[in-house]
Amino acid sequence: MAGRSDEQDTQRLSEYERLQAAHLAVSASPVDPGFDEFARLVPCNPAARLAFHDLALELTKTKDLAHYQKFMHVSSHVPTGDLSAKKSLLRREDTDSDFSDSSMDQAGPTTQYTGHFRFSLSCLPTDFRRGWVVGAGRRDQPDLGVDFRITMNGARDYVRGRHVQFLHNREFGTFLFKAISTRLHTSLNGMVVDKEGCLVSHPSQNIGIGNLTYNLEFAQDDAVKARYIRGLHDLMRENPRFQRYPMSSFDPTPAANQYIIDRYLIQAPQAAGAYGVVSAAAHLTTGNVYAVKRLTRTDHNRNSIRHEVEIMEVVGNHPHVCSLVDTDFGKADRRSLRTSRVDTVHLILTPLATRTLEAFVGGLEARPLCLKALHHVAQGLRHIHAMGIIHRDVKPSNLLIAEPFRVVVADFGHSTHEKASRNHKMGTIWYLAPEIVELKTSSHAKGHWSPASDVFAYGLVGYELIHGEIRRAGGFINNTVLDRLLTMVNGSQEPIDTLLQASLSRDPDQRPSMSDICLESFWGEAETTTNDSKRKPPLE
Repeated sequence: MAGRSDEQDTQRLSEYERLQAAHLAVSASPVDPGFDEFARLVPCNPAARLAFHDLALELTKTKDLAHYQKFMHVSSHVPTGDLSAKKSLLRREDTDSDFSDSSMDQAGPTTQYTGHFRFSLSCLPTDFRRGWVVGAGRRDQPDLGVDFRITMNGARDYVRGRHVQFLHNREFGTFLFKAISTRLHTSLNGMVVDKEGCLVSHPSQNIGIGNLTYNLEFAQDDAVKARYIRGLHDLMRENPRFQRYPMSSFDPTPAANQYIIDRYLIQAPQAAGAYGVVSAAAHLTTGNVYAVKRLTRTDHNRNSIRHEVEIMEVVGNHPHVCSLVDTDFGKADRRSLRTSRVDTVHLILTPLATRTLEAFVGGLEARPLCLKALHHVAQGLRHIHAMGIIHRDVKPSNLLIAEPFRVVVADFGHSTHEKASRNHKMGTIWYLAPEIVELKTSSHAKGHWSPASDVFAYGLVGYELIHGEIRRAGGFINNTVLDRLLTMVNGSQEPIDTLLQASLSRDPDQRPSMSDICLESFWGEAETTTNDSKRKPPLE
């Protein structure tokens, strides 16, 4: 009989919720049309709806709750039928809870307040850096130490004074959910959330706080999202605790077309080509943003993919190098022991960048910005050479522009650690040094790849940024073209032209090293420093 009674209770509770769904629907628009909600926290289960009702009822009696009222949208009060029946159902939902009847009795037999808590950049929390603090409140704190007071009876609802927080990642602006107290239940879509927190990765997600359940819903209207992103940019620029502002190449709002690979949320593709597909990605715990390069691995390219990964692991982290953060080989491993002839590899890279120095070719950008870009490239190549690697494909399209302005050396598919490689099939013909062009055109050539070959390509990139695009004969730099370039820079008194002249020397031994180039006094700014530990995802 006891089992039968439980089944009846469950059936009656489901029927009650179904009948009440139409009455408890939340208004689609806030009271103030100028109050942009980028997200809302909607009470979902009866306990959360009752707690919201208690708070809304208290707002009608006192002005002491003004701090919490600004984060609440009380939609309406609607008929609910027999509230005594509802109290009975709530007790059946959680027999361990001691629900109070006082608020229901005070509300009268036909009144129920509904609504939601609202996130908006028009109404900021007490401390934007800390985010929106949620809980029952602590009496020893100003405004009870919370922004969203979700219950007036924390003991009844198993909610701590300061239970959870919603906040923005201080570097990338992604939206995070963290537990402040782990003594009581906190969950996201049924998964326990701890103090490390997690990324809000979907436009609608289930949030559990103690016995209360909510739907966290992100706005999907394009106009609202655009205003939210602009406002977030401004707030992060103005706040000294934030390390940068959100990138234009990354959308910090969750969307339905995103998917998860391992520990990363992958957004829609931003670029595609023969090399693969590049998308933005966010780490599911930290919210840090990366680029993900998706490659289709076959018997034809498996060795080259493995080679690129191994080279990037040797290169490691540097502020002016596109660094490998993580890899996902699907069901296979890096040695290509696959279950099928074709599989997919994901390379997680930093930084995320969608522009390259191709945009600077033509001498149209301001001279100081071009010099800054060249200084960044020199620092990146110096690090690569110090690791014993020759890049072999230095060109504008492989020099990425990250936000805020930072140029990084990318694409290590042609790189090598061989000291005297004679493989003239590597590199891009337009940027090959004379000794490599000679390998292509003469069987008696004695040249080989060296760091000086990268220096020559660097000189060509510098020339194109400062003086404009180079007209090449037959695709590569022959003697006639090189003479013309050297004539152009020889007569100049500009320090950068003196550097370009040395870098474009026909004799590799006469070219400066990247270390020498970095020591030039005309760069006008100190070298970039960074904390490499911030560039790595947490170990799991």
